[in-house]
Amino acid sequence: MSVAARKGAVARAARRMLADDRRTALLARWLWAVAGVAFAVHTTVTLLRPARQQMSDLGVYIGSVNSWLSGRSLYDFAAVDGAPFTYPPFAGVLFLPTALLPAPVTRVLWLTATAAAIVALSLMAGRRLAPVGVPPALAGAATAAALALSAPVSSNVRFGQVSVLLVALVLADVAGVLPRPLRGVGVGVAAAVKLTPIIFILGFVVVRRWRPLAWRAAATFVVATAVTWWALPAESERFWLVELWHVERIGNLASTANQSLNGALLRLGLTDQVRVPTLAALGAVALALALARARRLAGQGRELPAMVVLGAASLVLSPVSWTHHGAWLVLAAGLAAAARWRWWWTASTLAVMTLPVATIPFPPFSEARLLLAAAVAVALPLGTHVGRGRECQAPSVMPLAASDGRSIALDQHVV
Repeated sequence: MSVAARKGAVARAARRMLADDRRTALLARWLWAVAGVAFAVHTTVTLLRPARQQMSDLGVYIGSVNSWLSGRSLYDFAAVDGAPFTYPPFAGVLFLPTALLPAPVTRVLWLTATAAAIVALSLMAGRRLAPVGVPPALAGAATAAALALSAPVSSNVRFGQVSVLLVALVLADVAGVLPRPLRGVGVGVAAAVKLTPIIFILGFVVVRRWRPLAWRAAATFVVATAVTWWALPAESERFWLVELWHVERIGNLASTANQSLNGALLRLGLTDQVRVPTLAALGAVALALALARARRLAGQGRELPAMVVLGAASLVLSPVSWTHHGAWLVLAAGLAAAARWRWWWTASTLAVMTLPVATIPFPPFSEARLLLAAAVAVALPLGTHVGRGRECQAPSVMPLAASDGRSIALDQHVV
């Protein structure tokens, strides 16, 4: 091939790549627009509810803090529907500003923080979860649309929940968002607010190069809890010695809304004498398998897929996994290994996480999100096409030597 022909091929390839970039940018903008519209719809529907029904979980946070400020306990408060405060006292301290502002202002700020968390999750996923050949910008936009349309985000907005904020905080630890000396602190804070993120500390322990994060996460959790116990001894004693062990006060754990292993065993009608050891045995196996998978993925440099695996395991192992906890499973939509069924996995995952499958009163539909979480945690084959960050997205090029010794980079697809 002459130099002129080679230059012509390069020019054609460049024009094709430019056209592809423009189409990709246009599609990404449309997907971000879909995400924005979906979130706006969720927000509008939420704020059009009667004031007492708006963001009821946020109302519990506000009411519990007001109870504490008035001299009673965080755990004395119960909402109109009976919902109590279920978090450690450290969370109550962090929620203190919610009681110091007018309720409408608090709701708007909470919704703004939720939207920011979705954007942050999408950008992190675009950089670290994008399949090979999918530009990070497009993967991030697709993640934003999937999250905004999903049941977990809808539930977070409707109830004013903290779950999406904690997922973003956890992922920031390994996505290179936080400064290196602070990595691990996010997981520690998340675990001090809501205990299920402790599983990520265990994940840090089993991955050798994550062990500095494990120390920082564990130290953050211990210090936050200890300082809160020192400052609020009565509240801390009540939570850690009493309230923590009465999980049933959270709600009807046998309902299909609870998509955890514990919820499934409760729905089977097992007695406590059978359910508890069964839960312990199955949970130990699931935890061991999930930690092994996370260790293998992190060892391959695929930190975010490893965290998604651990997040899915937390849904299986937690005594309670409500809909708003399930953002991890939306992020798992692109993780399947085999190309021949990758799109089937993505479509079915998004369907399960978007449609009200748990309301269908018979298996496997009633347990669909639990089965999905278990698959991601312990069973789904995870290939090498996702999770290595931007370096996976580089276009494949090959140098062609020109007659004068210069090198011409040519996209392999035109050869």
